[in-house]
Amino acid sequence: MMTEEKENIDEDIKKTEEAIKKIKESKNGEKDSGDYNIKVIITFIIAIIIIGAIFYFKDNFQNNNTTIEPIPLDSNIISTKGVHLHPNIKIIIKGEEVIIPENTGITPQAHQPMHTHDTTGTIHTEIAGKVLKKDVTLDRFFKIWGKTFSEKCIFENCNGSQGTLRMTVNGVENTEFNNYSVKNGDQIEIIFE
Repeated sequence: MMTEEKENIDEDIKKTEEAIKKIKESKNGEKDSGDYNIKVIITFIIAIIIIGAIFYFKDNFQNNNTTIEPIPLDSNIISTKGVHLHPNIKIIIKGEEVIIPENTGITPQAHQPMHTHDTTGTIHTEIAGKVLKKDVTLDRFFKIWGKTFSEKCIFENCNGSQGTLRMTVNGVENTEFNNYSVKNGDQIEIIFE
């Protein structure tokens, strides 16, 4: 009987050992599978961080260079990255100041690139992308306003017996008149007397 019990015990031990071995194998398999999943997730996170860093530094590098712009070969180009200018225009006809209306160039349907917000004479010039000299001329603003301005006339007042048109920019005589390309902070006076 002893031998039979011993054989049963040996068989039970063998079965237990096999069960333990199977449990260990399944645990190892799960661990390997779990390790694999963790490795995939970590690799994915690292890839996202690297890609994000590339885009961040690329955009940051480009944004830091927006103030340093190469001189364009075409002298008609004043910017390749847009402009935001605020010249001021004062119009005096026969001794009386003409007020440029507020919201000139602004309607519910359109917001022109050259416009006013108030009656101070400040012309907000906001243009994105490539900007040519012709895009920021006084001619463009007066066309948006719907008024006449040239080297000979302001509104219906033209050189001749009525008087003479002249213009100053920052206190200096300027003969470009409607062809003048405005610059930020310009103080422009258009005088007919």
